[in-house]
Amino acid sequence: MKKFVRSSSMVAMAASAIFMCSCSKNFDFSLQQETVTDEYAKGWENAFGEIDSNQDWNLATQRTVTVTVGETSEVNIYTKGLDKSYLLAKSTVSGTTDISFDARKDLAEVYVVAIAGDKRDVRTVNVTGETAAANFTSSATRAAMRADVASLPNRELVYALGYNLVRGQQTDAWARDYVDLINLGGYDETYNYSSWNSNIYASGKWATTENQPAPETGTEVDMASLNDVKTGCAALYTTTDDDITKLYPFTQNYKMVTAKAQEITLTGIFRNTAGNTALLYYYTAPGATTDQLKSADKYVLIPNTQNIVDKEYKLIYYDPNNNYAPTYTFPENVEIHFALAINPSCMTKCVNWTIETGNIIANVMRGGLISFSDEALNTDMYQNANAAGKYGAWTSMASSAVYKYNGVNIISFEDWGGQFTVTNGVPQNTSGSNSIDWNDIAFAINAEFQTPPPPVEEEQEEGESWIIACEDLGDTDDYDFNDVVFKVSHVSGQKTATVTPLAAGGTLESWIVYNNQYLGETHQLLGAKENTSGSYPMINTTKITATATTPQEVNVPENFTITNNMGGFSIIVKSKNNSDSNAVLITAPSAGAAPQMFCVPSTWAWPTERTKIQDAYPDFATWSANSNNIEWYNNATAGKVIGGQAQ
Repeated sequence: MKKFVRSSSMVAMAASAIFMCSCSKNFDFSLQQETVTDEYAKGWENAFGEIDSNQDWNLATQRTVTVTVGETSEVNIYTKGLDKSYLLAKSTVSGTTDISFDARKDLAEVYVVAIAGDKRDVRTVNVTGETAAANFTSSATRAAMRADVASLPNRELVYALGYNLVRGQQTDAWARDYVDLINLGGYDETYNYSSWNSNIYASGKWATTENQPAPETGTEVDMASLNDVKTGCAALYTTTDDDITKLYPFTQNYKMVTAKAQEITLTGIFRNTAGNTALLYYYTAPGATTDQLKSADKYVLIPNTQNIVDKEYKLIYYDPNNNYAPTYTFPENVEIHFALAINPSCMTKCVNWTIETGNIIANVMRGGLISFSDEALNTDMYQNANAAGKYGAWTSMASSAVYKYNGVNIISFEDWGGQFTVTNGVPQNTSGSNSIDWNDIAFAINAEFQTPPPPVEEEQEEGESWIIACEDLGDTDDYDFNDVVFKVSHVSGQKTATVTPLAAGGTLESWIVYNNQYLGETHQLLGAKENTSGSYPMINTTKITATATTPQEVNVPENFTITNNMGGFSIIVKSKNNSDSNAVLITAPSAGAAPQMFCVPSTWAWPTERTKIQDAYPDFATWSANSNNIEWYNNATAGKVIGGQAQ
């Protein structure tokens, strides 16, 4: 049975008895005065050594971002760079406002999202410095460019896109089309495989000479982190309604505008096509006109997409004005676009035109041409249909769908398509032979955009949460910190917090208290009842068997923070001797004192019963000795923890 001792965190508890008079319970804390003042502290020092004098036993810290908006906006701040994104703060901002919020001490960057009407803007902000700001009124600053790798190739025009890139052989059909183009006067070297005056270059180090085929491209990568995405997307892609994919809502000209200077890579996750398709990319300033989209230089990233799965492709940025050497780093505020050269083995030097009655007809999303992620360009092609209107009834759209799946940005393409019309905003297939599913090739996009892609399924915004783990009566033999474990969820700017009990490794009556408000007895909140001996069963310390019957919602002040004083939460543990009302009040420890509670992120798993914290987390002692060693909570011993990420 646990000993009645007083830790250094209880030194000021006598004064707390006055505070307790306003509570609904009247516990007598005189028991603390009968305990040995430094027993707990001595036991701690024997187990862990000297405590860092700056140690506050809290892995939460307060961050502040100065937000400036041009018009009144709802501003939300989210975590970035951790296992999943959590909502940290929600506020209405006019002009310039400081927004403070609780964040993990190891969080380096946040997303700041400003919403005004139907406009949504995003900034990535580093919060590790003394100041942090998100200014939505100033234009993004272009990052200085450099040569990341001295051997990055200069741009080189692609010659004869198609037959050189696939088999390296010139077919009779190619020669016949080539002659027809010359006779029609449709060939122009400056067009260079596009129907407009823009050049197509090789991106990377593959050959572009006339008679040499392109080699295999891409880098083999470990796909372990994307296995769930690959599986989920494969199921999504193969589920269509009447040959019209559910991805249609994600094809409407999503703008991929870079949120910061960064490298951009594509990782192949899916392929379901027989087409020998080449993938191209190009980039412009945001809001480019149709003419600017037409004239932008195009770059062939993948000459043939037959073998893209489990490979990574890195885009190269060639400065449009040739002021910088080629670099893998794209500037902030650049809009990325993609295009497909469909079945390039059948393409001539200009493109594989279909020639009817003296007209050059462009068949977009049916093969034999280049189709674009910009609907405006594909629409322009359709408008060039012949006078007979054979293709004029088609309705064009973007050839790509961009969305977020399981937290990963995805782009998938349609490389063939079919004849279709649009009814009530939904495409209807009219050809009877080809589906429009945008599932032919798919990539994970490893980049951050100013407006995150929409999720395939709407998800509820989950606020950041914290776990407070407690020792109930200050044992000096196990220090398992599972006697009372509860979670506090709060979003800065909201005036309520939710408290959820998670585990009760002690057998004594234990109350969770917020300021002067009793939230409930921990075991009872987890559905247990007091037994005839006056004690309670241990809950969720060997396996998870119970969840909170009713999470407790509490009103908190506007400036509430879990960082200071553990948010004002405490624990009251009643003596097993029910003949009196003696109890111990456990609160946040002072800096450098031995703790009976500490605060960690909600992903943390607590030790199993009678497992010492240092056995469950081998690096824990390093945190006790140095408050900067905060990575300990990510290094758990398998089989010795429960809850959190261990489930």
